[in-house]
Amino acid sequence: MALTQEQLDALLLDTDLGRYDIVRRAIDWIQLKKKTEEYRKLSAVEIIKKSLEDVMEGKATREAIVELRNTQREKERKLEEEMAKL
Repeated sequence: MALTQEQLDALLLDTDLGRYDIVRRAIDWIQLKKKTEEYRKLSAVEIIKKSLEDVMEGKATREAIVELRNTQREKERKLEEEMAKL
């Protein structure tokens, strides 16, 4: 769901997260999601806006970030193992 600027502003005012926490979480989310199909074709501005929306909508929680990071590390590990077998 794409948020309007007014909706995003309202969420920013109503959140318990500090502004630095929001930015840190958005950066972490971008780093993890930028290679996914969902984010791959977006411009930098669209990626930033979408990641902020995900943070504010509760999709990019600390737990979700840790889980996604662990999943990506596991995929990388398996790929390295497969490459070592060749």
